[in-house]
Amino acid sequence: MTKVELEDFVREAFATYNQTFYEADREYILRAWWNLLKDLEASDVRARFAKMAVASRVLPTPGMLRRAVVESKMDKVPPSPQEAWALLQRITQGMNQGTHQTSEIHPVLGDTIKVLGPVAFTLSTNGDREYFMGVYSDRLADYLVEMYKVDGETI
Repeated sequence: MTKVELEDFVREAFATYNQTFYEADREYILRAWWNLLKDLEASDVRARFAKMAVASRVLPTPGMLRRAVVESKMDKVPPSPQEAWALLQRITQGMNQGTHQTSEIHPVLGDTIKVLGPVAFTLSTNGDREYFMGVYSDRLADYLVEMYKVDGETI
């Protein structure tokens, strides 16, 4: 995205939500949006914004928009901590019954299982679930920071 494309988009975004774009704040507003969207394609940002605009009553922040664009490009979105727990329970149950079939799991869940080691397949109580979800949430946060990172320098 070029700076000209960004300014055109930001003004349009403000207009879409009937927000006033104050010229006195132009530099700060555009810098905030530029720092988070500069490495994304303008067409991708516009397309994702259009989808968000019909569902949200509030102007998305540049960070919200960045996350939405990046997630739309992910092959496989990581499961939430609750979904990851359910997947682990399903894997454990399949292993215990001898019916487990090897399937591809998301790297965040795989990393969490590696961190937990063999104990991962013995977790079953509410306390175990909270422990697992804490470890998984830490791994997920690291993964998302890497996925959402902005390429290049900020101004």
